[in-house]
Amino acid sequence: MIVIPSKYTSARGRAILFLIHFSLAFISCFPGCNERDSPNVLPRDSFAEIYADMAFIAELYRSDSVGYACAMDSLLRTHSIDTMQLRCTSDWYAHHVEELAPLFETMISHVEKKTSEMHRLDSMLQSEQKANTARKVHSPTSLRSKL
Repeated sequence: MIVIPSKYTSARGRAILFLIHFSLAFISCFPGCNERDSPNVLPRDSFAEIYADMAFIAELYRSDSVGYACAMDSLLRTHSIDTMQLRCTSDWYAHHVEELAPLFETMISHVEKKTSEMHRLDSMLQSEQKANTARKVHSPTSLRSKL
């Protein structure tokens, strides 16, 4: 499933987009956000993975703001980053639009990799469940319980 957050047209979605644009404009005033080698600007691969996860979280919790906040906090902790790094990286990409295409290519490959991994795990789980069901049907204890 590919999530494209810019497709939302609800009033809440427009308000969120306004806040994101306003924050990016406000953050651009902070020093250290406009240099690629700044410690506040994340590497492309890391940011692509985080951004893909953020899009997934936004879709998953679109009607649950508390769940969304908890999931975002968990995401930031998992990647050991803070909101300043996330904002500075977003600001850097906002000022370097030519870098967005490679970022999105990396993000898409991350989503495809994660999706194929999820399908593989789902297939393994289904085959394991079928095997367990087959063992229960043919096991001697299940025959005794039927008698």
